Amino acid sequence: IPIIVFMEAIMLGFLLISVMVFQEKEEGSIRAYRVNPGGTLEYILSKAAVNMGLGVIYATLLVVLTMGFRVNFPALMVLVALSSFFITMLGLAVSAFFRSLQEFLFVGVFILSILSFPVGSYYSPAFSPDIVTWLPSYPILFGVREILFPTGKTGFITSLNLLLIAESLGMMLISYVVVNRRLMMEGR
Repeated sequence: IPIIVFMEAIMLGFLLISVMVFQEKEEGSIRAYRVNPGGTLEYILSKAAVNMGLGVIYATLLVVLTMGFRVNFPALMVLVALSSFFITMLGLAVSAFFRSLQEFLFVGVFILSILSFPVGSYYSPAFSPDIVTWLPSYPILFGVREILFPTGKTGFITSLNLLLIAESLGMMLISYVVVNRRLMMEGR
């Protein structure tokens, strides 16, 4: 179940944000948005809010239907929301460099594959090379496992949430710069 929550609910935002961006490019919505008083930050946060909400709803339904209500749902929702935000910002920053979903798909699947390496460490704990443990997805996967199947490492979840906040703010800054230059200034 932690792998499904990780791969489905949390990683959902990476591909979904790119589909949103490419659909808006094709429809001309981004060009129309540029004349709107809303800025780049509002654009980014609105996309992130949708993906965070979907990730939290998906994870909650999945866990309720498989494990019932004996899970620490507040901790799970916070971790899924922060992780979804980070992954969504990563997907937004990467997708802004491409013109279409076809161009993005190979790179997007490659990045998702790299972010999925910790699943190997989950199945085989002896396989935890440093390169895998440095991926931001590694502590996320094991954080989901700790929340669903607690072993008493409450400090781990707190430090993971603080790390995710810092990583998310950094990725939001990168996404802001990329979206502002690549999408909001395009065609000017």
